[in-house]
Amino acid sequence: RVLVAFGANGQVISQPVAADAFVLRAEQLPELVADPAFLNAADLVPLALAGDRQAPAAAALAEARALRERRLRWRTPLQQALFAHYQPYAEAVAAGAPRPDSDIPFPQIDSPADIEAHASLAFVSIVPEAGQWVVELGYATDWDVEHTLGARFAGERLLELCGSILKR
Repeated sequence: RVLVAFGANGQVISQPVAADAFVLRAEQLPELVADPAFLNAADLVPLALAGDRQAPAAAALAEARALRERRLRWRTPLQQALFAHYQPYAEAVAAGAPRPDSDIPFPQIDSPADIEAHASLAFVSIVPEAGQWVVELGYATDWDVEHTLGARFAGERLLELCGSILKR
């Protein structure tokens, strides 16, 4: 894998995963750095691409280049999945369940359209799985501060929203 960090200032900072891993430079993914606001991330975000020690896989790069356009089409199913994850937490808090982070106010989110203000992108991973390329968007949320959520997409389809994942 190749790790690339990109952020709101348009700068890409690369870091090899292994001593001889390929290092991706900003000019190799101009589509991503041209409009990083689509990520809803204020800080640098790691991007992990499948590949070998020479370069990222061509298909992984193609998936990365399609992220901005696809993210717009993924927006509604992603909002719905995140809201469905939020609702049981809201119900538990309303019923008096304690929160591990009780110093932080629990967010009041009324609809899927309001969810993005309470979820920020933590990482993007693009890997082959079962004969298809899977893009995983990892999110930190205001309602579940103990976990990173993983929204996994293949092409245009939301495969799943996993409620507790490891950062890649």
